Amino acid sequence: MFVFWFFHRPVVIITDAQLVKEVLITKNLPKDKFGYSHLALLFGERMLGQGLLSEVSEEEWHWKRATLDPGFYRPSIVGMMESFNMTCDSFLQRLETLADGKAEVSMAEELVRINLDVIAKVAFDLDLNSTNNPDTPIPINIRIALEGLIQSFRKPFMRFQPSTFGYQAKCREAVRFVRGVAKEVIEKRLKAKMKGEDQHNDLLSHILLLPERDSCTTMDDMVDHFMSFVVGGEETVSNHLTFLLAAITSHPRVEERIVAEIDEVLGSRCAMRYEDLARLKYLEQASKEALRLHPPEPAITRVANESMTLGDYHIPARTSIMVNAYVLHHHSNYWDNPEEFDPERFSASNQENVEHYAYFPFSLGRHTCIGIHFAHVETKLLIARLLQTFKFNLLPGQDLKQMEHMTLSPKNGVRCTLSLR
Repeated sequence: MFVFWFFHRPVVIITDAQLVKEVLITKNLPKDKFGYSHLALLFGERMLGQGLLSEVSEEEWHWKRATLDPGFYRPSIVGMMESFNMTCDSFLQRLETLADGKAEVSMAEELVRINLDVIAKVAFDLDLNSTNNPDTPIPINIRIALEGLIQSFRKPFMRFQPSTFGYQAKCREAVRFVRGVAKEVIEKRLKAKMKGEDQHNDLLSHILLLPERDSCTTMDDMVDHFMSFVVGGEETVSNHLTFLLAAITSHPRVEERIVAEIDEVLGSRCAMRYEDLARLKYLEQASKEALRLHPPEPAITRVANESMTLGDYHIPARTSIMVNAYVLHHHSNYWDNPEEFDPERFSASNQENVEHYAYFPFSLGRHTCIGIHFAHVETKLLIARLLQTFKFNLLPGQDLKQMEHMTLSPKNGVRCTLSLR
């Protein structure tokens, strides 16, 4: 444990597994307004508002989470498999046009597009098709808004700098555009619901239940949840897909074993069934190891809601507390050779050696990411079908290091050539 000062505010950094348990499980400390409030507005424009990601009231968060949770349960995910596969089909068809073994492809860019297409189609029945039409306005404006969010996080005083006012206006316009699209999608589904038409069992159908739970829920409130899932999933899952693909393709023995597993599970089939996912055990191990090395949420902020003791230290009330997943995931106290990519860490025979509170890529406790199961399904399906279809060859000399904004992302795009298997 140590402390750093963010201007006048002390922030306690937690790097011990047992203190992680105390902060996130035992005491279940609330979200820190100081850490999450910047997600609600982007340069004064409502961005995520009071969605799950940015909601800091425990009472409000709890009932919203309880309403939306069933959208990620097994029955809902099973019903989404057709949409998962159809979106993946379109993606693979595009990549086949580039699979000549010569064309340079940035897989980071490609995976950003397919991930956004998956989220839009599977969660909201919205056809973006950005993999084939990268210049369509919805993904462009989502990227502008997300980049603005990252910049506002990195440069908290940016909004006061006149030289950035034009950029801020561009970001606000992008947010208004995306929220406008979200409103149209919600209104269309509401009209269909009022007409008694069959409803998709997707995330949007559960968002529409919010006004039934609380009559004070407004259209803006429902749009907040649309934005939260799109923004929260767009950056984190696409980064994980890219890191995982890079790790697999740069470790030939791992790749060979995963491809053999995929062939055994899928055979000549392309479409993946829900029950196939559990059989891709070694791919799951590799995915967990990539999440260890590159956690989507490298740090989690909480606040001491009263004076308390953590370890041997007194923590005054209202002190910000940051649980550092990245440090714990790379700490030699908990992992042998922590910088090495080794899927065997998560094999069935090694599970007892994994310190539970030193591994939390999607947070822990009540605030564990609501989309964790969705992300695991998407990861297995996309990576399995990519490796079933293509051989990826990383271009030599590129730096595969990561860079950190709000999340961890690959530095240089993971450039490679593709050939059909």
